[in-house]
Amino acid sequence: MFKNALAHVQHCYKALFVYVGITAGYVALKVAIETLLLGHIDTTTPNTTYLIINLLLSVLIYSIAQAIAFPMLAREIEKPLWKVETNRTTFLRFFSFWFTINLAVNMFQLLFILAELSPDTKFSLIIFSLCLATTVIPFGATVMFYGNTTREEISQALNTMIAQLPYYLITFLCTFWLYWNFIGLKLSGLPDVASPILEIVSGYAECVIFAFCWELCKKHREERENSDDYDF
Repeated sequence: MFKNALAHVQHCYKALFVYVGITAGYVALKVAIETLLLGHIDTTTPNTTYLIINLLLSVLIYSIAQAIAFPMLAREIEKPLWKVETNRTTFLRFFSFWFTINLAVNMFQLLFILAELSPDTKFSLIIFSLCLATTVIPFGATVMFYGNTTREEISQALNTMIAQLPYYLITFLCTFWLYWNFIGLKLSGLPDVASPILEIVSGYAECVIFAFCWELCKKHREERENSDDYDF
């Protein structure tokens, strides 16, 4: 399944370029603005206004990237079964879905950053929020597999994740390792200009994670079909 996921991402390079182009482009622009125009603002210490604006912009941009690129990738993986139309309504539906889950996770992270907590408590919350972040793309991919974002599709997605829980746990652990290492690299003293490069690597990995979770959904569907045939 992992090889299939890699092959899907490499084959559907347009979706990869869209996703990486939007996210890495945003990070590059953000670094340029902070360096050239906002140099007098100390972004290393909590500043409520700056953090809220940064959070909302990040959630907005990443949700746009996911709402555009992931359906492109899904159509390529599931051709011709995934027949969700490309139109404004579809984009807004998936955008609002990704925006909601991204905002929920990022708001939690912002709350504990602004809160006056002990270092040990903050560290525990960092780990917890990182665990939440690892579920975003797998959950989103699984919901999108069923073609919509209503309560029925979300229920089907949760059932799929429970049925394939060992594989999803491995996905969460790998995603956690990925994010943890990227955070470590950013805190290790790398220059800001390296951030877009890290974002390119991260974007590629996230597309692979999306494709892998789609493969898990296909596996679950095939198992159910085989089970139905056996029962009959």
